[in-house]
Amino acid sequence: MIRVFKEAGYTTGQLAREYGVHADTIRNVVKGASHAPGKNSKLDGHRRLRKLTDDQVRVIRRMAGEGFGEHAISRQLGKVVHRATIRQVMRRQTYQDVT
Repeated sequence: MIRVFKEAGYTTGQLAREYGVHADTIRNVVKGASHAPGKNSKLDGHRRLRKLTDDQVRVIRRMAGEGFGEHAISRQLGKVVHRATIRQVMRRQTYQDVT
């Protein structure tokens, strides 16, 4: 559906907000770099590709709220993702569906 909406004129930013993912994810879907076509749920395919669990996202947000920086959070998580991903989680640019 992302490809269909993109062809219909929706912007990458609009689609990213609608699907609760980063704009880079939308770009990858559009160019076919990720997400097999034909997914029924808007997040099913995305969830399988995620590197962080919902619990890890909560840890990142909790630690950020307690004043920890990206580097300290990255070390706490065992450097499973890049610090840029941690920054995006902290800013709620990604994993927006995790409460």
